[in-house]
Amino acid sequence: MSKSFSVRSSRVVPAGLVLGAAILLGACAMFGANSVAANLVGSEWVVEDIGGAGIVDSSKVSLNFTDDSQISGRASCNGYGGAYSADNGALQVSRLISTKRMCPPALMNQEQRFMQLLTDAVHYEFDSNGALLIKTATGETILARSASVSE
Repeated sequence: MSKSFSVRSSRVVPAGLVLGAAILLGACAMFGANSVAANLVGSEWVVEDIGGAGIVDSSKVSLNFTDDSQISGRASCNGYGGAYSADNGALQVSRLISTKRMCPPALMNQEQRFMQLLTDAVHYEFDSNGALLIKTATGETILARSASVSE
């Protein structure tokens, strides 16, 4: 009698494992892109480098991504906002608007450069330290760290 119980339970366990694995793989396929994009959401990203030129001392450049596909932050001198879409590392930023405050030329140049690279963005990824890298098609990069990490 114990042999038939053992044989029966060995058939049930693998079937349960196969079913569990199928559900897990289906969930990963269905929600994989959103969970990666979710890493963008919920943190203010403080920009440390714009196109390899660093940033002007004591200036603030930031990125905030929301779960309803909105992006906003500080672009050096002015605040900005717009829309974004992120899927499997692909990134597109559109409909950017900003306030029109005037600042010293160095800040205005940095702001213009940041907004251009953000508009040209095609890809994002995270490095091994969790920094956000936003890249253009030509390889120019915006490097940002989570505000909670960079403080």
